[in-house]
Amino acid sequence: MRIELREVSYPPIVKLNLKLEVPYIYLKPTGEGKSTFLKLIYGEILPEEGEVLVDGISTRNVRFANLRQAIGYSGEKDLFIEENTLDEHLELLSLLNRNVWEEAEQLMVKFGLSVRRNYMLCEISKREREKFKLVVAILKGKKLILLDEPFLYLTTDEKVKLWHILVEKWDDGVLWVITQNQYR
Repeated sequence: MRIELREVSYPPIVKLNLKLEVPYIYLKPTGEGKSTFLKLIYGEILPEEGEVLVDGISTRNVRFANLRQAIGYSGEKDLFIEENTLDEHLELLSLLNRNVWEEAEQLMVKFGLSVRRNYMLCEISKREREKFKLVVAILKGKKLILLDEPFLYLTTDEKVKLWHILVEKWDDGVLWVITQNQYR
């Protein structure tokens, strides 16, 4: 997996040139384009100028949609269905990615969500929702994982567990990119 940004501009990002082939942490203060950076890589937004390539495919190319199925993304917003339980969301994910249940079970335990499996999204806390977004991103990310400030809602123990998971993913050939506020 390789990510390349060529002369990319999208406010507040100006003329960014970057090639990523190893895990990357993008540290910036609030309002400096961290979330925008990930949205550009995921293809959620397109640059005003320049080009974003993921595995050699432009995010403007219609073929990018196929590649996106192997990208786990935990951004500012989610597309969860409020009335579905956590397990129902995992069931939907398993339709796209077979054999996720064993890993899902392990991740739910690591992030303290296993007792909430039968709760609807509208019934869990903001902290639990953010942790569930991480679980889904990790499960979906077969080639690339994009995480926007993932440590914000985690306990110290959960932060350590997330680092271990990310190191294991890198060992398995999964590239990851994290944004984090440099002052947190």
